[in-house]
Amino acid sequence: MAATPQLIAVFDTNVYVGLGRSSLALIVEHERAGGVMALASVWPCLELLARCVDPDPATSRRGHATMRKVVTHTGYVSGSELRLGLHEAGEYSLVRGLFGIELEDPLLEMGLVGSLAVAAAEAPLEQFRMRYSEVLAEIAERVRLEEEQFTAMTTAGLAAFGRYSEWRTVPTRVDLSLLAAGLVQVLAERHGVDLEEANAGALVEAVVRHFAVALGFLYGFMRDSGQSRGVVGRGNSAWDLKVAFHAALGGSVNGAPVVLVSDDGRLVRAGHEGGEPLRVMRITEYKAMLQTDGAIGRRAAALRRIVPDHR
Repeated sequence: MAATPQLIAVFDTNVYVGLGRSSLALIVEHERAGGVMALASVWPCLELLARCVDPDPATSRRGHATMRKVVTHTGYVSGSELRLGLHEAGEYSLVRGLFGIELEDPLLEMGLVGSLAVAAAEAPLEQFRMRYSEVLAEIAERVRLEEEQFTAMTTAGLAAFGRYSEWRTVPTRVDLSLLAAGLVQVLAERHGVDLEEANAGALVEAVVRHFAVALGFLYGFMRDSGQSRGVVGRGNSAWDLKVAFHAALGGSVNGAPVVLVSDDGRLVRAGHEGGEPLRVMRITEYKAMLQTDGAIGRRAAALRRIVPDHR
């Protein structure tokens, strides 16, 4: 891979689940040749680590196998040590941008997540579970709570949006602003921020401006839930929302734009509806880009031209 990558790729969990090892190996080969750096998303890694200690044997085996694919894709060797390349959790950058707060969360610390992911890839499932039983139990409980909080948040959102007789196919800016206001309120309460002393309107506008894909995904999820008269997908969609924050306007690592690769239909639609169609790609589109001469450079150049105006 070139010293300075042209593009950063973050894969959704569903992509890893669907990829065979030979297909993944070919993707890694093309990425290295084309100057694409693959980074793992922190929260889905925690979800997979929690699945490794799920009491259902099939779920734990699937979680372990998928974790190994993540390491195959995003791992790199430093000295003689295998490490995991990680992209910062979206909530970190969101809370920092909104409130100027640097989050300190031991379970989200990149060194911990990376070392556990590598340990899972290098050891048989039972050996891994026994060696790291204590911290894996903490992660599993945290994952359970995150899924519960997501369900509670979207249930409250459904109640707030209940005044609409029909859900729009494509959300308006007003719809996204209402969701952003709710998100800002939730984050402010979670992190002890007094919104009366902050410019709440400017904070909401910043979220709509930079994170329209994540808001569009959340709107689509709530629309589908509202039309089915219940929260669909339960807490599992919490992880899709978390990876959606990687598809942020102007998102980059050392100047290389970030693309999110996902086969989640709501997430792909949210990219188009949120004005970021180049930022979210299905795996078929991503593979085609890797195998087309000049396509990586053209995608990177196009994304660099889409710069937030910071208004």
